[in-house]
Amino acid sequence: MAYTTTFIEKELNLFKDIAAQIGRFAASFGARLVEATEAHERMQEVLRLSDMSDEELAVHGLTRDDIVSHVFRDKFCY
Repeated sequence: MAYTTTFIEKELNLFKDIAAQIGRFAASFGARLVEATEAHERMQEVLRLSDMSDEELAVHGLTRDDIVSHVFRDKFCY
């Protein structure tokens, strides 16, 4: 009986370890997917602002040199 209990506990620990590894992989993959999506959305915003005229940018209080730092302001300290 002790052998069976020990064997089952080892098997359960193995499955828990495998499940934990799969969970870490899925979390990592999800995080990278979110980062890629955010980067794509930010680049679309950079392109949208770049397509504006200097006068339109001035209405928003921006110059062409400020576009990237404005879009990524929460990611980088300038």
